[in-house]
Formats: sequence, structure tokens, C-alpha cells
Amino acid sequence: RIDRVWLSARSGDGVPFLLRAMSDFFRSQRVPRRVMVARDRAELRARIYARACVHREEYSETAGWILEAEFNPADLAWLEREPGVELDVGVETPVLARAGSTP
Repeated sequence: RIDRVWLSARSGDGVPFLLRAMSDFFRSQRVPRRVMVARDRAELRARIYARACVHREEYSETAGWILEAEFNPADLAWLEREPGVELDVGVETPVLARAGSTP
């Protein structure tokens, strides 16, 4: 992790380190989600591509688009308010056994 960057205004030395530090910082803020977007919300799909880092996409004639993407918290809050979106599609929530119980 880069904590400090020294820059030279004259030569530009240090700019690659600054860009790397900024990239690392903003990447650490992203939240991975699996999102389903309804077929009739193509404009929303386009906005997700503009605002998030989409890693994978599947399309279903019946369900619409399923996107695996990383969102910053503000964009995730925006997406939660949008109609025609389902978050964490197909992601199972792990069930933990109580202490002392046997499988």
C-alpha cells in the first residue's frame, strides 16, 4: 500500500505512483455484487456500465441481464432505489451452525 507520493512539477516524476495509489484507494472502496436488471431496463444496464466495474454479464430472455460488478457505496445505494433491479441474485447466504452443535 502506498501512503505517500513525492511529485515533481518540473519532470513529472512520481505521477505513476500517484495514479497507482489513487487506483488502489478507490478499488478498496468497491463492493462486489451480482445484479439482475429487467429486460425492459436497457438504459439502466448502460448506466451501470458507466458507473461500475462490470466483470461479467449473462443474458436471459425471461429474466434480463445478470451482471457481476463492483460498485462504490454511493452507486450501490442509487441502484437499490431503482425499479427493475434485484441485488445479489443467486448468491447464497451462508448458514452458520450454533456453537456446540453437530452437523
